[in-house]
Amino acid sequence: MTQEQSQILDEVRVNLVFEHMIVSVLTGAFAGAALVFLFALFGVLSHGGFSLYFLLTAVLKTMLAGFLIFLVGFFASVVVLTPLHRVLEKSRRRHVWPYAAAIVGVAAAGLAGMKVLPLVGGLDLSSVVAVLTSSLVTAFEFGRRMRPVWRAADRAGLAENNIDKHLIH
Repeated sequence: MTQEQSQILDEVRVNLVFEHMIVSVLTGAFAGAALVFLFALFGVLSHGGFSLYFLLTAVLKTMLAGFLIFLVGFFASVVVLTPLHRVLEKSRRRHVWPYAAAIVGVAAAGLAGMKVLPLVGGLDLSSVVAVLTSSLVTAFEFGRRMRPVWRAADRAGLAENNIDKHLIH
């Protein structure tokens, strides 16, 4: 295989991994938004009243949380996870834990950044739980989606090594 073909194949692999990352981020954003909605709904019901205003507020808060979680996850996929994949793939380390650590690290950094913003009055426990849960869901979903890809890459590497051994002998 020529150098140019190898580079094209590597780019295709990175694009495939990026697509899996984005789908995982969408899944995590949905999970985080669902938690935000459940916490908001529980808060409304625990304070004794239910009205259309509180339901609309909960829906808007849910949509905003899901959108923000997705934006942070997309940014993390481009800036952190794709370069991390390139490094890990060169060393043939195919495990989910480095990605999970990076995702949780980005979530923690995002929460720390949100805490210092003047427009955000303060983060409540439900927001922290929703963000950290969404990051864990994202990491596990990414691992679930990548497991067959990693197995296929391992099998291809073994087959390539067997071919090389037969050609040498």
